Amino acid sequence: MELPALIAVLVDAILIKCPEYDRASVTVALESVFAGQPTLLGGNSISMLLGQNNDFTNATITIGSVHAGHTITVQLPQPIDPLPAALAALASIPLNDVPTPRSDLPKASRLPFESSSHFVGREEELKALAQAIGTAQPAVVMPAVATGLGGIGKTSLVTEFAYRYGVYFHGGVFWLNCADPDQVASQIAACAIDVGIDPAGMALDEQVQRVLNAWKSPIPRLLIFDNCENPAILEQWKPTVGGCRVLITARSDQWPMLTQIRLGLLSPAESRLLLQRLCARLSDAEADAIAEDLGHLPLALHLAGSYLATYSHHTVEQYRTDLTIAHQSLKGRGALPSPTRHELDVEATFMLSFNQLDPTDARDTLALGMLDGTAWCAPGVPIPRDLVLALVLAEAGDDGPPNRTTDRDDAVDALRRLQQLGLLDGTELVVLHRLLAQVVQSRLGSFDMLAEVESCLAWVTATATASGNPQRLTPLIAHMRYVTLRALDRGDLMAIPLADQLGAFEQLHGAYAAAQIVYERALVICGAHLGMGHVVTAGILHNLGVTLAHQGRYKEAQAWYEHALVITEQVVGADHPDTGGILSNLGVVLDHQGAYAEALPLIERSIAIRDRVLGADHPDTAMSLNNRGVVLEHQGRYREAQHCYEQAVAITTALVGDRHPTTAKYRSNIALVLERQGEYAAAARIHETVVEIIETVLGAEHPDTAMSLHNWAFALINQGQAAQAQSLMERAIGINERVHGREHRATALCMHHLGLALIHQERYAEAQPILEQAIGIYEQVVGPRHPEIAAVVSNLGGVLAHQGRYGDAEQCYERALAVREAVLGPEHPDTATTRSNLNSLSTAKGYGLRAVLLNNFAVLFASQGCFKDAQYLFEQALALYEPLLRLHHSDMTTVIENMGCLLMLQDRSIEAVGLIERACMLYEQSIGRDREMTNRLRVYGAELKESIQFGLKRATPRNMAANVCAYTNDGEPVD
Repeated sequence: MELPALIAVLVDAILIKCPEYDRASVTVALESVFAGQPTLLGGNSISMLLGQNNDFTNATITIGSVHAGHTITVQLPQPIDPLPAALAALASIPLNDVPTPRSDLPKASRLPFESSSHFVGREEELKALAQAIGTAQPAVVMPAVATGLGGIGKTSLVTEFAYRYGVYFHGGVFWLNCADPDQVASQIAACAIDVGIDPAGMALDEQVQRVLNAWKSPIPRLLIFDNCENPAILEQWKPTVGGCRVLITARSDQWPMLTQIRLGLLSPAESRLLLQRLCARLSDAEADAIAEDLGHLPLALHLAGSYLATYSHHTVEQYRTDLTIAHQSLKGRGALPSPTRHELDVEATFMLSFNQLDPTDARDTLALGMLDGTAWCAPGVPIPRDLVLALVLAEAGDDGPPNRTTDRDDAVDALRRLQQLGLLDGTELVVLHRLLAQVVQSRLGSFDMLAEVESCLAWVTATATASGNPQRLTPLIAHMRYVTLRALDRGDLMAIPLADQLGAFEQLHGAYAAAQIVYERALVICGAHLGMGHVVTAGILHNLGVTLAHQGRYKEAQAWYEHALVITEQVVGADHPDTGGILSNLGVVLDHQGAYAEALPLIERSIAIRDRVLGADHPDTAMSLNNRGVVLEHQGRYREAQHCYEQAVAITTALVGDRHPTTAKYRSNIALVLERQGEYAAAARIHETVVEIIETVLGAEHPDTAMSLHNWAFALINQGQAAQAQSLMERAIGINERVHGREHRATALCMHHLGLALIHQERYAEAQPILEQAIGIYEQVVGPRHPEIAAVVSNLGGVLAHQGRYGDAEQCYERALAVREAVLGPEHPDTATTRSNLNSLSTAKGYGLRAVLLNNFAVLFASQGCFKDAQYLFEQALALYEPLLRLHHSDMTTVIENMGCLLMLQDRSIEAVGLIERACMLYEQSIGRDREMTNRLRVYGAELKESIQFGLKRATPRNMAANVCAYTNDGEPVD
């Protein structure tokens, strides 16, 4: 019987029983039913079952409630083929939208659970399941598997799927609980009646076989294998042909041939919604806090929400204070019944997997150790896979990489075992749930393993820090901070190497204040356990000095270096490499303060020690030579500085090659000293080569690549190629922001010099906000009194002066002078430069105001025809401006233009052209040929010549009217 004829028969039967409906609406409703779509008829739901006795000669239609509605049974004139309608229904399964739950499942279904009113979220997972099984070919059954941690809600998910999508499977929905493999056969046999088999008198095996044969038919059915941890169960009972689609739930993620839907934790919004559905008194903030405490685990959220709803006298604050894995709420106290009848005990749920680890089995023993190690890490934070493996692979050595004690394949097998049991989640980043970590701590919690975790983290962090790229430490740093701070709280000596490495990372990341706090806490422990005269204590003092130097606190850094030097010389001797290292850094911090004469002998002594003890070809010797070059450069001894840099390059080239990043960095210093000598083109070529090496070796996103781009750009600025420099500096800023973040010293440095590139293009209005942003970053990262802030503030003062904002510029110079006097001292060259700028600005402020007033009066006289008086005032204004030519302020150009215009009005064209040409020459000598001011005067001069040639008279007093500068009453310019 064809579908249109069948629908017509059914419509007639419905209209006889329910004449209130019309034929058209009944026809449309039945067509939707056959397509598997949720359907209403006159506001009532309508569903249908074909072939109730499995002979497909009848149809049962239900309209409205099963009890209060209409049930119509129709005997069909001939048997029908249900397959076309069933396939059409499956083909219409929604893949992009999640349908609402329905109770009208096919009658031939066995589903032990009801849909839960507390189910939230999981829309993407539901759509993924629909996509996986709704598009599968019927000839080959390819199951989809929902995997995840115990308590994550796998059974709830597939239950919800059955109630939302089951209607599209006309052959029915069948649920098998595979937790006990011995009971699967009897569960299959229990489906006999539902597939039209009379089991009377049949043995169990025959019933099972008959059901399995029925499942091989092409009618679409949905089979759910719940708690199927053993793939062999699926292989034994899954139909290999036919229309069945199969869903599986399992804790293990080891199903490589199947479509896996890995079930994660609930999102914060979903967790909040679930808690508030269970306990309406919870505010958003309270629900969010509880959800975070419980790690967004659905089972734990269900128990906590139920408990707080049942025992309303408990405050949220007290509940959170008392909350641990052992809290009675997480044991099921006061809980609503589980919709899926699961154990209402979080710890017991975890223990189902944990107890499968056999301590007498070699692989499981490794797995237990690995689980113990991960539980000592930061709760709920993903852990790099290599670190997890290292916990059983390594026993950290004193000076080098860990000594391998376990075969790596065995370690991988142990990790896979934990993943199969659902105890660890993830691949490259592995997660141990924070509540499960508490269970592991209570069951295992070995302090030997804690020591192993701390040793591994210290070594891995040291290795990553040595790379110079903070991104390599991103997955580790949360664990390093957690473990280090716990060790510092503990106060034992194991905290020292951890603090040493954490502090090094914080410095690499630019978090100097955080590094300082870590070192200060480590120093207290050293003092208590080792005394202030121990060499390890000296190392922490030295590191503390490095951190303070990065913050521009040079005098404090110097004091720590000197303290560390005294201890180190007393304990290990004056010729020890540690002594050489401290001497080198002490020299650098004195150099920063302008004490070049004091710095140089310290660094030279460092070179002598390292040369004698480590050798002339040691990288530390090269580092000290490089530092010596820096001091010599600052003393103006450029040739000697260049020789030091070249020696450092020669050492590193012999050791690691000419394309190693360290070699490239030292070569970059050669370029910087060439710039000092005016050899800008040669310097730029070196910087370009360095950029190519650094980018090739370390990558386009490495911070050293950003610094090499910065150095190249700086050389181009000095060559007058400010536009190209701007592009390179913007790229360097982008790298630093992506690697370090915006709030980082390297980002601020590049922004400062981007502003400088704009200044050299006379784009002062654009440079100003960039310099102000750089100042703001510096203030957050290194504090308001760092010398680099003084440099930016000084340049900002110059920008404001160029815009005629002398009062604001004066405040900038005064601030820069105060910082430099306090940090660098009154005799430092940078301090002297700032003082000179401030004095010049004070002169400019007075001269500039008088010159503008003279210009404005001259324009007024010219407009009244008093040309002689106007010329005198213009000449007086120019006389005031000439000492300020280095500011190349636009007002001076205005006066020159006005005076040229005046001369033209008096038919003194030759004098006007001569004035403009002399002004152009002065500008070219002072600020350069290609500057905006110079070009502006050159164009004006050309226009005057054109006027003379063609006898034109372009200049009128009206031309000058626009060239008047406005000032406020107190002498400050209007912005």
